[in-house]
Amino acid sequence: MSSFGRARRLEKPLKLLPGCHPRPGRWADLGSGDGVFTEVLGHLLGAGSSLVALDWDRQALLRCQDQLSKARSGPATSFVQADLGRPLPLRGLHGALMANVLHFFQDSLKPQVLSHIRQSLLPGGQLILVEYPTERGNRAVPYPMSAPQIVRLVEDAGFRRVHVAARTPSSFLREMVAITGWVGQGSSRLGSTEESAV
Repeated sequence: MSSFGRARRLEKPLKLLPGCHPRPGRWADLGSGDGVFTEVLGHLLGAGSSLVALDWDRQALLRCQDQLSKARSGPATSFVQADLGRPLPLRGLHGALMANVLHFFQDSLKPQVLSHIRQSLLPGGQLILVEYPTERGNRAVPYPMSAPQIVRLVEDAGFRRVHVAARTPSSFLREMVAITGWVGQGSSRLGSTEESAV
C-alpha cells in the first residue's frame, strides 16, 4: 500500500481516537474488521500495553493480522473470533473500542451488547464507540442512532461521564463521532453541559 493509500486508510481513526485519550493497559477492539481502528488504537496505547482484536469473521481477522504486521510499532496483539451478540470471552480489560459495529444490532439488542462489554471491563474501564450519528439508516448502516440517543443508551448501560469526544466529517452519512464513557457507579448524566447536548 502506498503512503497516500495508508494515510487515507487511517484518516478517520486518527481524527477521532486521539480525542478520546485512551490510557495504556489491556484493551480490546470489538468488531475489529481489517484493523483500521485497531492500528491507530495500538499506536496511541503504546508498546507497553496489550490489545485483543475480536471479530466474528475469521477472514477479517486474518486481514487485520496482516495489516498490523506491517505496522512499525504497537502493543502485543492477539486475535479472537467471537460473536458480539453473546457474552464476551474477555475479562479484566482497561478499555474497549467498538467502531462502526453497534449500528448492526437492532435497538432492542443494543443494551445487551453494551452490558456484555461492561462486564468485560475493570472498574474505571473506558468504552469508546465510533458511530455515524443519524436516525436514518441504510443497507450498510441498518440500525443507527443519533448522538444524543447513543449517549443515553451508554449511560443507561451503567457508564459514567459519557460524552461525544470527537467528530469528523464523512462523505458517507455526513459525519462520524467518537463517544466515550467509563465504568462507574451512580448517574452518569452530564446535565446541561455541551457534551450531553450534542
